[in-house]
Amino acid sequence: MRRLILGTLVPAVLVLGGCGVDEPQGASSDPGPCPHDVDTLVPAMKAAFGGLETMRSEMVQGVGEETMEVSATAVFRADGSDVHLTYAGMGEDWETVVVGDRVFLRPSADEPMKELPASSSGYTRMADLAAGMADVEIQFLAFEAGLDEVEAVGEETVEGVPTCHYRLAVDTTRAGEAEGSDTEGMPETLHYDMYLTEDDLPRHVTSEVAGTSTEMSVIWNEPVEVTVPAGS
Repeated sequence: MRRLILGTLVPAVLVLGGCGVDEPQGASSDPGPCPHDVDTLVPAMKAAFGGLETMRSEMVQGVGEETMEVSATAVFRADGSDVHLTYAGMGEDWETVVVGDRVFLRPSADEPMKELPASSSGYTRMADLAAGMADVEIQFLAFEAGLDEVEAVGEETVEGVPTCHYRLAVDTTRAGEAEGSDTEGMPETLHYDMYLTEDDLPRHVTSEVAGTSTEMSVIWNEPVEVTVPAGS
């Protein structure tokens, strides 16, 4: 579950691990001034995250011939967030919805969506996920602890959106210790390609490690809704 949570929002996704992969389709490179370095990147991103209203993200992770797809929609509130999350691939197919203090889960493709009682462990995990997505400090915990290098590659357009392309290096041990994750068997340093919008928000992130590739796209502050499942 921790690995899944890390895949739902950037920059928490950056502890998934990897080396930079190809540019996203539709990216055009125009080398130019990108303002951030290892000292300024995290503060700028934290400031940008503090003003978020909504998010939609799509992540595809490939291991050999297997593929996992994770989609997340979030509406941020002062006291947390409403979240709709779907996970499909690698032998699993499930969906969860968190609206206020209500948590719903479809544990498999063959089972219906059900509301979880507040006393269940599943309720606690999903409620914590929704709360963490709205908490800037939680989202940046591992990223800030492990960030070692920031290389400004240049200005690029990704799917019509102007971005700055950065290559990042993260110390695996420090990142893992910061969030309490097991990093055994992972490289000492993880590398990522991140494309930041003019507002210092991640638009696209790619990584690859030990045969596992990850590609994630995020759209911020567009009108979205997360509602209680029909019939609930």
